[in-house]
Amino acid sequence: MNDELQKTENRRTSIERAVSVRGETSGDPSGPRPAPGPIREVTSLTADPVTRQRIGEIMVDQGTLTPEQVDEVLAFQQDSGLSFGDAATRLGLADEAAVKHALAMQFGYPSVPPGNKSLGRELIVAHDPESEYSEAMRGLRANLLASWAQGGSRSVAVIAADVRQSCTDLVGNLGVTFAQLGKRALLIDTNFKHSELLGLFGLPTGPGLSTMLSARSSDSDIVHRVPFFPTLSVLGTGPTPPNVQELLTGDRFKALLRSAREQYDVVLIVTPPGGADSDAESVARSAGNVLLVAKRNQTRRNDITDLVRRMERFGVSVDGCVLID
Repeated sequence: MNDELQKTENRRTSIERAVSVRGETSGDPSGPRPAPGPIREVTSLTADPVTRQRIGEIMVDQGTLTPEQVDEVLAFQQDSGLSFGDAATRLGLADEAAVKHALAMQFGYPSVPPGNKSLGRELIVAHDPESEYSEAMRGLRANLLASWAQGGSRSVAVIAADVRQSCTDLVGNLGVTFAQLGKRALLIDTNFKHSELLGLFGLPTGPGLSTMLSARSSDSDIVHRVPFFPTLSVLGTGPTPPNVQELLTGDRFKALLRSAREQYDVVLIVTPPGGADSDAESVARSAGNVLLVAKRNQTRRNDITDLVRRMERFGVSVDGCVLID
């Protein structure tokens, strides 16, 4: 097979390697969610490993039980021979959902406590890890891990092929799946025009990527740890600078990604839509890998094909295309 035929075959495979994801709610991309110095390497973007706790300690930390109630459950458990969760339920001190969540946390499978609204409802995997959507996202995670096992860089720019789309929700949910696997994941928002990632996780706005790239702050001030997910961190855009294109193509951004790849198992990057401007392409070139996002019955196949060709022309590896409803 000659080189041109091989490229065509690779492009077709990239386009058709799609994972159908249902339940994605991109919302209105124009509406916000609530709420130059020397080049340097960023060296402290690390996350601490999950520490195993007793189920009673977990439920106290989450406010489900008081320390006194834990003592009551332990005494009843000793007399009855029941598990801690069954004993707490039998005494009426905790419901089944709270016990189930605590058990998941104990076994290193974090999720949002029942009824907690601090993280956006769009984070379906965090609120309902047993849903069909969550299962589809785990399938996407598996495909990415298989791709990286063949030499991928583990830093992926996620690009929506349609200018009307936002890929923030998908990146957030995918990041949660990696955290549930115990992987250290860093999510970076480079969509300065519609910065939504921090709001999705209920995190405060302020200094961010632009601040770091301008060498005005250390990462310890601006990389946020996500509540309930100890191995998941988020870096927001920060204030919109006048030179976005220059910052995203500069050596500092490349240095940041190199350091992040050394200290995290996966780096997922929210970009502007692929057809909006050249910022998405700049980020993809620095990341080395790209995941395309298309919307069913909306995104044109030609737009995806054109985007794949542009990525390949710049030497960017296309990990696949996610098809959302």
